[in-house]
Amino acid sequence: MFVPGVNGSIIANSNAPSGSRLKGAYKNSKKFAKGGKASDDKQMVNGVASILRRVKDKKNRKQLANQLSKQFNREKVKYDLASFLAKSKVKK
Repeated sequence: MFVPGVNGSIIANSNAPSGSRLKGAYKNSKKFAKGGKASDDKQMVNGVASILRRVKDKKNRKQLANQLSKQFNREKVKYDLASFLAKSKVKK
């Protein structure tokens, strides 16, 4: 359940049912904070590539792919750059 926060923002109610998606998402975020498994990284990279494929402008797609690959490097995500670019339909 979500409740109104300060300045019209929406915050999650800490009394959410134990089977709610909210608590599941929270557990997953904690897992990534502790250095999630390689399979989690692979799923995330594939998801990001899927989103990038939806960007119609090739120049924007390439720019976003480069920014995200730098972010992956900063966060020490295990991925293959060539594979990520191919899945994103970006040419070097």
